[in-house]
Amino acid sequence: MIKKISALFLIIFVIVPAFGLTVLAEGEMAPTELPSEYVSHHPVFDDAMRYEMLFLLAIVFLCYLETVFSNKENKYVGLILPVLSFIAMSITTIVFTIRADRFTIYGLVLTFILMNIPTAILYAIYHFCRKKYEKEKK
Repeated sequence: MIKKISALFLIIFVIVPAFGLTVLAEGEMAPTELPSEYVSHHPVFDDAMRYEMLFLLAIVFLCYLETVFSNKENKYVGLILPVLSFIAMSITTIVFTIRADRFTIYGLVLTFILMNIPTAILYAIYHFCRKKYEKEKK
């Protein structure tokens, strides 16, 4: 069940948008629209696709690591990744807010919520794994 939920989150929030952005970007910058001196034999978004795949692998690895940590006997081990994610995304939100041209509370709250979506996903994985672990333990 947990693996199905993790795969569903991965497909909905990562793979579909990543490939959608790649297709959109390829449509906007077709090689035929570029002057002939810029056209090479390599695909335009070859490097970008490599980074997307590395990013996807990192997300899959973090989700797998969270399931492994959550199934440990000590329940606090599973909270390591969500807490680190929360701290990192909170710092990122503060930096984005400080560097913004116009500061609004609405922008701060919206940025905070959007930046902590990975934290919520990691915590959901933790919650469902712990629930399953407690059920199997009894």
